[in-house]
Amino acid sequence: MDEDCQERKRCVLVCQNTSCRAAGSPDVLAAFEAADLPEDVIVKI
Repeated sequence: MDEDCQERKRCVLVCQNTSCRAAGSPDVLAAFEAADLPEDVIVKI
C-alpha cells in the first residue's frame, strides 16, 4: 500500500487501468478531486 495512504485514516484509490477508465473511472476521480473532502482523506490514482 502507498505510504501516504498508510499514514492517513482514509484513503480513496481510484483505478486508472484501461478497463477501469472505460467504465468511467476518470469521472469518479474528477468528482473526488472536486469534492470538499475532510483533511484526513487523500485521493490517489
